[in-house]
Amino acid sequence: MKSIDDYKKIVITMKKRVKLLQQENQDLKRLQQEKVYVYSDRYTAIKQLKKAAKKLGLTTEMFFRAADTKSMEIVTTKRLGEIFKTVAKLHDNYVQELLNIFDVDESGSITRDEYYQTLEMYQINEECGSNFNRNSYSKFIYFLKKEQYDGIIGFIKMDPNKLGYITREMFVAFTQSLNNWQQYLTLREIYSAYQYMDISENEQISREEYLQAFEKLPALPQAGKIQEQKVNVLRKVLLIKGVRLSSFVLELMLSIQKPEDGITIEVFYRVAKQYLDKKETLSLFKLMDYQERGSIDYDEIMSFYYMTMSYGDSFEIVFTILARKLQAMNMSIEKYLKQEQIYAETQLTVEQFSSIAYDLFNTPNYEISSKLFEAMDLDNSGVVSAQEIITYTNDSLKNYSLLLRQKSQTQTTVMFEDFDSTQIEIANLDIEEQLLFELKKYKTTFSDKDRFQNFQYIFTNEISCLLVCLQIVENLKLSKQKYWEDPEFGSHKMDPFGANSIFRVENLPITGWPDAKDLCWQRISEICGDWVFMDENGANANDVIQSHYLGDCWLISALSIIAGNDKYLVDQSDISKGLYPKLFHFLSKYGIIVIKFNKMFRDVYVVIDDRFCTYNNKLLFAECRSEREWWVQIIEKAYAKLHTCYESLTSGDISQALFDFTGIPCTRHVIDETNITKDPVERKKFLLNLFEIGKQSKALMGCSAHGTGQVLLNSEETGLYRGHAYSILHYFHLKDDQSRIHKLIMLRNPWGFGEWKLKWSDYSQQMNENFELIQAYFKEEIQRCKENGDEPPDPYALGDDGIFIMNFKSFHNVFNNIFMSVNLDEKWSVMRIYDSFTKEHLGTPTKNERSQALYPFNNPRYTIRINHPFPNKKIYITLSQRDGRLDRQAKYPYEGKLVKIIMCLFQLQQNETELTKFQKPVHDSKLLSGRRDIDMEVFSVQNATYVLIPSAHKPNITGDYVISVYFDFPPNGIIIESSTNNQFLLQPKIYTSLMQNPTLLKLFNKL
Repeated sequence: MKSIDDYKKIVITMKKRVKLLQQENQDLKRLQQEKVYVYSDRYTAIKQLKKAAKKLGLTTEMFFRAADTKSMEIVTTKRLGEIFKTVAKLHDNYVQELLNIFDVDESGSITRDEYYQTLEMYQINEECGSNFNRNSYSKFIYFLKKEQYDGIIGFIKMDPNKLGYITREMFVAFTQSLNNWQQYLTLREIYSAYQYMDISENEQISREEYLQAFEKLPALPQAGKIQEQKVNVLRKVLLIKGVRLSSFVLELMLSIQKPEDGITIEVFYRVAKQYLDKKETLSLFKLMDYQERGSIDYDEIMSFYYMTMSYGDSFEIVFTILARKLQAMNMSIEKYLKQEQIYAETQLTVEQFSSIAYDLFNTPNYEISSKLFEAMDLDNSGVVSAQEIITYTNDSLKNYSLLLRQKSQTQTTVMFEDFDSTQIEIANLDIEEQLLFELKKYKTTFSDKDRFQNFQYIFTNEISCLLVCLQIVENLKLSKQKYWEDPEFGSHKMDPFGANSIFRVENLPITGWPDAKDLCWQRISEICGDWVFMDENGANANDVIQSHYLGDCWLISALSIIAGNDKYLVDQSDISKGLYPKLFHFLSKYGIIVIKFNKMFRDVYVVIDDRFCTYNNKLLFAECRSEREWWVQIIEKAYAKLHTCYESLTSGDISQALFDFTGIPCTRHVIDETNITKDPVERKKFLLNLFEIGKQSKALMGCSAHGTGQVLLNSEETGLYRGHAYSILHYFHLKDDQSRIHKLIMLRNPWGFGEWKLKWSDYSQQMNENFELIQAYFKEEIQRCKENGDEPPDPYALGDDGIFIMNFKSFHNVFNNIFMSVNLDEKWSVMRIYDSFTKEHLGTPTKNERSQALYPFNNPRYTIRINHPFPNKKIYITLSQRDGRLDRQAKYPYEGKLVKIIMCLFQLQQNETELTKFQKPVHDSKLLSGRRDIDMEVFSVQNATYVLIPSAHKPNITGDYVISVYFDFPPNGIIIESSTNNQFLLQPKIYTSLMQNPTLLKLFNKL
């Protein structure tokens, strides 16, 4: 209940509000008498500007020129504001609103183009055309379609609250939320695109208005004349008859006797009759002759080609048509560009290129211009030099002339896809240029899928990587530069010390590390003149030395492990395989190195230069023991770039590095009473079995011990450290002089020093008594491996080189974690499921009965039906999440980035059609794990129906994953069905390299 004092306070407050309202009312009346509006919206301010210009007898453009007294084509907002006040006599409110409109990026200055474009945006320009809004909208639609949004989906995303309309702020926010929007649109163009749709000028666009605007933008100016339905029919006809469109167009070009001649119906019929009947020929001619003049000119050929080209059709033929077109005009490409005030050194953005593409290439819209631009912008720099246009056009003319000459000599038609360019002389092209020329036939455009994440020089396929590298080489030759510098990794103008490539946070170096200003990036040739990736003896586990600055022992140990088999580094039998594929070796003379990793079961090609970070003229990070060898430094640097910086490599586990290096699935076994059994005898048997399996399958193996600090056994120092990764190099049985069998393990410390100090250590009693037997064993083992064609182990030598021997008992007492690859032979196949957890998923079940009943239906569910007569069928299942290490700011073990998951496999009884509730699984991935990769051990299966359910540790968890189901019987014996919609299955594919193409291989062998 309120007191009297409370009511007094309320009355005082109300009196103050009344007084304020009266004051505001008086101010409003005064401003209205002065004919000034307190609130000035954009449209009102724009109308006032136009009204002022009309009253003074000026154009709206003249206000800018009045401010730009020195003809600098740029003015400050302060200067333009003064003109609006003093010349246009506009009120301060209008002036401020106008300056906000013109200076969208709030830079304090406005260029002439920005001012004129804004006038066009609001349709008050008077001195030039009004295409800016329409062009901006065209670019917006092109971008939206590239992001795979149609009209209705786009509107739904813009209007999440279901208001039925969108405002400019909603439109801008949506556009800027899309990836890479800045590569396609400026902020001014986003505003302009909105302006184009806001016909009613009421600051709101209804759903109907938006969809009408989305649909009404024509794809081609000839849309009314070239009927898309007929084009599609004829395209299908050409495909059915085995004729590629580019091949057909080239045939037409080769049939033109004189450049100035068009293609008449007679010439057209001579070419087409080889592939089409008379009716099809006439229909195709009419479609191409859209101007209905009875002949086809070069612009009509281009227009038709753009309209009908499909995936795999190259833009290369467009340059051939352009070259012929310029011949007909009796003009060189250089002269044509010069008329447009474009010179060889001119750098063109996509917008600048589009403005000349309409006349030069007869491109019908911005989308086609952009695709043509992308085809030329091989390094994805966002600019194309005029020199590239000149080179492309002149090279096309040369090749066209060679084809024409060959045709006249043989009098036979040569189809383009069967034409082997190495069979004729390609004038003035070296081997690398010929290789680039041939590759462009296979790859004409680039998309986001060709590059890994947002990297400019990390690729997802072999051909894109090689193409860009060859383009870099060509650019180096044109600019007369010797070596390439990677703009993404290492020192450059914006980061002179390369700190961003070393530290997660550029200005926060790690305690104990050198200051960034004391670091230098030197080329390999500056450090070692006669360097090699690997020497003639191949890689050796003892090559690898870890830096004492970087805690990436897990990575360095993995390198020691794969050093036991050179094929993982450089595969001599296949130029496309290995961490450093032979396909890319020739690039090293230009300072370019390409390393291939595996991420989420896809190849990733990392391009780096040959500069390495040094401190006081010594390498800062890992290195090879031999100064000549550089395979360790190179792989570590490429891996650091893939994960954004060196610091991101701190901490990890060996199995993940082994998988990324080899693509072979790897697993971790935790040997303790929680994960295996409380019975120590059973745990020992389990570990021994792992070693026997590893030896038999030639698995890659490593290990570590839980915890931190030095390992002590019975209070004795062991020389080993917890939380530190060691490589397992060899496991063997040794029979001593008294016929006792010793189970021994050879390991390596990635530091290159620091060894086991107890039994079987280098200078122990056991080693002194048995060293000669150990040497004899390795001599015999090396000989046996050579005879069988296997990679032999390295012989054992005494000394503090980081390599040591332990017996099985000691190993079991020290190490808890065993990392090993799961080597599956060639009879195994794999199917992959790409899927994700969503907020609707329930997670792992509780003891609650309802939770167990909902478990099969509220989680992703995969039914695996197996039916094949093979006996002893086996399956191996893994689940992988996106690597948390790819997030620059995240730290190992990436809690919050990786979902804690468990997989369970259930077997249905013969009378069951589905899993109705949680029950005891026949197999699972053991405990909930937040590791990147989890798995179920290889197990036997029957002809039966199984249900696989992955589940997160709690509800409302989201995250992508890949499930791999490996099986050792024919694929027709397994069917996998999914309960989710957003996944797909990949059947196993036979590995094929582009370089198996005989023409490309022939060129490669000449390098």
